Amino acid sequence: MCPSYRATKNEKDTTRARANALREILNESTAKYKFNNVALKEVFDLCISCKGCSNECPSNVDVSILKSEFLYQFYKDNKRPLRDFLFVKNSFFLKLARLFPEIANAIIQSKLFKKSMGIAVKRNLPKPKKQTFRAWLEQQNIKETTKKVYLFIDEFTNNYDVELGKDAFMLLTKLGYQVLYTTHYQSGRAEISKGYLKKAKKLANRNIAVFSKLISKEVPLIGIEPSAILSFRDEYLRLADKAVEAKKLSENTFTIEEFIANEIDKGCITERQFRESEKIIKIHTHCHQKALSTSEASFKMLNIPKNHKVTILNTGCCGMAGAFGYEKEHYAISMQIGENSVFKKIKSQEINVEIAVSGTSCRHQITDGTGKKTKHPVSILLDALK
Repeated sequence: MCPSYRATKNEKDTTRARANALREILNESTAKYKFNNVALKEVFDLCISCKGCSNECPSNVDVSILKSEFLYQFYKDNKRPLRDFLFVKNSFFLKLARLFPEIANAIIQSKLFKKSMGIAVKRNLPKPKKQTFRAWLEQQNIKETTKKVYLFIDEFTNNYDVELGKDAFMLLTKLGYQVLYTTHYQSGRAEISKGYLKKAKKLANRNIAVFSKLISKEVPLIGIEPSAILSFRDEYLRLADKAVEAKKLSENTFTIEEFIANEIDKGCITERQFRESEKIIKIHTHCHQKALSTSEASFKMLNIPKNHKVTILNTGCCGMAGAFGYEKEHYAISMQIGENSVFKKIKSQEINVEIAVSGTSCRHQITDGTGKKTKHPVSILLDALK
């Protein structure tokens, strides 16, 4: 069931209503520019692009794809909010912010800045780090081994979750893998969600051109942030000019949890590499992982240390949904979605329970909604290494 519908109980916020409204406009409207329709924009407004409908809908309708296309068409004839530009060009602005990080963080967290950008005043914005993950990675002495992986340095890990990037590198290295990386482009996740499809297509084609010559079954591409790396298996297949290259690349692209789970199945990673200390772990799964990957990979990965007791929480969407939860008009519904399916279950956990959360948006939302800190499965598994 659509998370926004669960929060509003309004029929227009169902998958059915969104698909039907779009069909009616396309078939019945006599307007020259059919997508220039404010009513249709309102129908799509609360779609949080969780992709749950692609699995749960009997017709497998992915409304997030419809929304991206609609926004692309709608903003051909309408002025975009300045806020959209800020989200899409975030990495560029962060380069400037790193020159004066303390001043930049003070500005970013101020009420004046948030109000002027249409960002919810109550929302805590992530703080950019002075050093990017890529800059740190370039300083490391990478030992050559026979087992190699390419790491996709997504824009979220690179700019905000730098310590997580370090943990991923250390985990893979200590498990015996050579972490390779190259110059590539942003994932295009923000562009896709905001309907900048020409830009998203360009990024997809460029990343496919970069990685299609490097990636194979023997040397896969892996990523830390689910929404970024899974774009290679979803939207890139629709956007790419070179369909054959895109398909081949997608077949050798994995979340880091999937990669480690596969290596466990092959016997390349065993419980002997980990300590036997007891730990209780509960997993909240990112929406895109549920739709395009699996919760079982995280479970298998975290269950490899002998005395880990791991459970997958029966949670739905956290409600952050990338930029959605930052926007002032969506903040309340974002928090309501979180309260409906995530916050109560997280709050009820004992203090000694580790909460494993792969998505950067999910971790941020859960902290804002419950006050509890969570960890990526990578960081938890690194802690368990001998």
